[in-house]
Amino acid sequence: METIILSACAFQAFNKAMHKWAPPPHNDERFSSRYTSMLHAGILCAVSAAFLGGKMSISAWETVQAIPAGYLLHDTFRMMTSTALFDPVAIVHHAIFFSCAVWFAKPHAALVAQGYLSELSVPPLYTCWVMVHTSATPQNRATFRALAAATLGLFFVVRVVNFPYLAYQGFRKIGWATGAGLAVLTVMNWYWFWRLLCKATNNGFGSGSRSCGKGRLLRPTTLAPQALGRSPSPAHPTKQESSGYVEIGLRPAGHSPIRSARPTFGGAKGSSRAAVTFLRTK
Repeated sequence: METIILSACAFQAFNKAMHKWAPPPHNDERFSSRYTSMLHAGILCAVSAAFLGGKMSISAWETVQAIPAGYLLHDTFRMMTSTALFDPVAIVHHAIFFSCAVWFAKPHAALVAQGYLSELSVPPLYTCWVMVHTSATPQNRATFRALAAATLGLFFVVRVVNFPYLAYQGFRKIGWATGAGLAVLTVMNWYWFWRLLCKATNNGFGSGSRSCGKGRLLRPTTLAPQALGRSPSPAHPTKQESSGYVEIGLRPAGHSPIRSARPTFGGAKGSSRAAVTFLRTK
């Protein structure tokens, strides 16, 4: 347990360092949270690949479970103490994830490592998010499209296809409770992937947004006007913009990702070319 606490403290320290010393808007808590998530994903995927490739012993594998367990404690704490990051769906995801790291990593090591590889989709996804929210997309469209394609491809392989198999093995080898938990994660991943594809295939965001349903895809976002390079609203000079939900669509992002009204596409966004863009909807 001590190593788990130390791991949680290490991720918290990294998050605080980003929040304190990174230049705006990267010091915003939504940015620092995603940078911490990408760090965790990179470490976890490297460790899992090493174990599955026979480069790590089972004792070492058991020891490094403090890394995901500590991160999940850290991230759950941040979600539960920040209205900007709070997401009950992600908290459920973390609870199931934590149980795998703590109770099943040793007796079912190969299955757990295979599940951890789902984090491969996190770095390109959040890199796209950062590019959109820093207005870097118009100057880096080729990179943006490549990352968008990587997000879809990796998400399909390591989440949409991988998790039904893990749920089946959970029912067969571990028990009904574990299988049910993995089945819940499977449904979450299918829903999130459906949202990605839905935004990718709709020509306009107006009717498409309603046809895909509403709600969070990954995390709520309420970026302050200053973080977006805009002046605060005169009516609310010290408040953040009104809250909305992150939605991920697959279109080139030609202008500001945060919209105050029902989003529609115009100009470069009307193209059918695919790239991830994040828009706020009511």
